[in-house]
Amino acid sequence: MKNMKTMFESATLKLTVWYIAILMTISIVFSTVIYQVSISEVNARLESLRDQISQSAMLNVSDDYFQTFAITQSQDATQSIIMGLVYVNIFIFIAGTMGCYALARFTLLPVEKAHENQSRFVSNASHELKTPLASIKAENEVILRDKKATKDDLKDVIKSNLEEVDRLSVLSHMLLQLSSQSNLRLDKSKVNLSKSIREMVSSRQASTGSHIALTKPRRDISINANKPAIDEIANILVDNALKYSDNKTAVQIKLSRSRKYAKMYITNSGPTISPSDIDRIFDRFYRGDSSRSTSGYGLGLSLAKQLVDRHNGSIGCSSAKNKTTFTVSLPLYS
Repeated sequence: MKNMKTMFESATLKLTVWYIAILMTISIVFSTVIYQVSISEVNARLESLRDQISQSAMLNVSDDYFQTFAITQSQDATQSIIMGLVYVNIFIFIAGTMGCYALARFTLLPVEKAHENQSRFVSNASHELKTPLASIKAENEVILRDKKATKDDLKDVIKSNLEEVDRLSVLSHMLLQLSSQSNLRLDKSKVNLSKSIREMVSSRQASTGSHIALTKPRRDISINANKPAIDEIANILVDNALKYSDNKTAVQIKLSRSRKYAKMYITNSGPTISPSDIDRIFDRFYRGDSSRSTSGYGLGLSLAKQLVDRHNGSIGCSSAKNKTTFTVSLPLYS
């Protein structure tokens, strides 16, 4: 991380130097043009004055005297113009250096943040992959050294290894989804959100006996979306709600509509999420203090947000008094 910061600081300084070089080149070119125009204007005025004096019968000025006067005025004007341009260029250089540095930082900041996110993502992914692999290796080494290991012992180790392999498969699937969604084109069409959520709730209640209560308006709500993506968003949020629910109350799903958006609220009773965790809850691999004791990788909500963003929608979270609500807004079909 330190080397990365040093690299971006060096890049910022180099970019600043290039910006200053371009700025000062333009400034010097303009200064040269201004100097030439100003000197030409001074000489033209002196020539005009010479003509007026020569045509005036009242002024008796010798040519030598006027020549000396003209040279003196030209030199004074030249010196004044040069000093003025030098001061202007010094000011431009000082102010430009600060401005160019700020512009360079602003230009490289998104790249730096993307690089930091990528490095953090790779580091977290490597850590999550290493944990089950280390567990598999340790169990196999122990059982191989145990000369008294029975067939049942071997079965237990194989069963444990398969559980770790399943964890790796889930993690790999989530990582592939996150990477593919960035470039995958989502074909959108009319999707009956009310029907999709109703079918999902019925399926979960029938297969797992999950306690889910659905509230929706009488008239079905249709959105412009990709149905598999919407199903994935709903499943992620409901899984999350069920995981952290206190199991005494049902997870509440409420559907409504505004003028342009369909609204979906998923509420569960359970540990309150702190404001600091809410600010980062959609970050990849981030898991708050209240979620340390539960299984998972902190990727589901990140994937849900990514899919919602791809639909030009929004997703947010609020939590207070042992109740947490995720709110999703998606464009209505029109």
